[in-house]
Amino acid sequence: MDQGQLVLGTKRQLSVRQDIINVILSRGELSKDEIKLLWGINEEAYAQLKVDLADEKLVEPGSRGSGGFAAKFKRRPAAPDEASSPTRILGTAWNKQRSIGWRHCSVTPSLRNSSASSFTPIRRARMQSTGEDRRGNKAELAAVLVTQHGIDLFINADIRSATARKCKIECPKRWVPCKSTALRFVKDVRFPEELAGIPAGETPPDFEYLEGRVDLKTLQPFRLEVQAKLLAVLRGIAARAIITLPTGAGKTRVMVDSLRDWLTTRWATSQDGVGNTVLWLAHTEELCEQAYTCFREVWRASSNVCPLLLFRFWGAFTKDLIRHRETLINISFRPTVLISTPHRLVNLLEERIQGAAEVIENLEGSIGLILIDEAHRAAAPSYRTIMQAFEESRRRPAMIGLTATPFRQEYSATDLHAGTRELRELFTQIIKPLETLGENPRTKLEADGSLAPSLVRDQNRDTLDGPAGSGCRPHHRTGHRKDRLRS
Repeated sequence: MDQGQLVLGTKRQLSVRQDIINVILSRGELSKDEIKLLWGINEEAYAQLKVDLADEKLVEPGSRGSGGFAAKFKRRPAAPDEASSPTRILGTAWNKQRSIGWRHCSVTPSLRNSSASSFTPIRRARMQSTGEDRRGNKAELAAVLVTQHGIDLFINADIRSATARKCKIECPKRWVPCKSTALRFVKDVRFPEELAGIPAGETPPDFEYLEGRVDLKTLQPFRLEVQAKLLAVLRGIAARAIITLPTGAGKTRVMVDSLRDWLTTRWATSQDGVGNTVLWLAHTEELCEQAYTCFREVWRASSNVCPLLLFRFWGAFTKDLIRHRETLINISFRPTVLISTPHRLVNLLEERIQGAAEVIENLEGSIGLILIDEAHRAAAPSYRTIMQAFEESRRRPAMIGLTATPFRQEYSATDLHAGTRELRELFTQIIKPLETLGENPRTKLEADGSLAPSLVRDQNRDTLDGPAGSGCRPHHRTGHRKDRLRS
């Protein structure tokens, strides 16, 4: 007998026949020519194969003209009740839990059809173990899909769409694992967060511009004095103070270093994260970016510090609160610095932005400090609105100002001390490096070469506590500074 013939009664015949059936069930259909080519059988052997498969319950003659065989997916017995379904196809407890939850909301006829080939091995295994041939029920189909896709279940657009329709929510058109849209979707359909997937690694850039590590200089004695006084103030309840240093003397650096130590201490001792959020306000986007850069540099150059969630919250940054909802919720649980303009915060307080109410609620529960850069502007209506709103919240945060010019001439055309009085009312106390720089800090810093001399001076400048020459810059001044550190 030719080698290509199937011989009845031999193990090889049974093995080849079973092999052919398995491939038909896997692919759905095989033509006559494909069978002959793949298994090397002749016409006589193929005719014998047709006889052998005539009573096979899982296959039937193929489409007209192909001469082959197709898997039977029609006219199958109805599926039994969900409770009677075998669960052995679920390999782990995780799969069981996810499939039980999902099958009740998402299994549709369209998913049955699209996953028919995936269900074939399960059907075959059941046939061999029980002799029962029927279509799969919802529990089995859910099990197959959960086992097949795992935590990437919702990457499949058909599965995602069917789930969204069943739960009556909007289906994400684009799925990026572990991003805000994916996290919101699995939460809305009441599934565990891990089904939002694992974030994909970022695509490497075409080129990079590399710089060395930033090694920041240690704070000078006058800055350490200001830092020590500030941290002592922050240990109080609802503390208020204003820090004044000459322009270029490093107010921002002193403040960021102090906040690093303050937040790290709170993070190490607080269990619930309450009060671990700083709201940093600056009236221009340039000042906001300078503060953001200083925070990044200080954290990168520091060790043994708390992790920090740092937000650009001005202009076009973090503008869509709904899209960033899941990330913004984290301000209630971890150390956070939210750098913003007063205009954005006023819009939030007045709920002019969709999703603003939830952000304000999170801030009211977690904010521990409000920092106002260029604090000589703090008596303006926008700042007063913000300060009053949070002062009346369930948690009264500390309020700290930074300025080189506490006098603000535009408060009153006739009363040159109006600005000074306004700031005294808001911040109550002044933090200055009196021990190290004395009453005239700019003169001292210019004398030791830390700051370049000013080319123009305003002899009528004022400060929180009076005399000219105390270290505040005039409103119109030129000159270069040797030591400007993100101020």
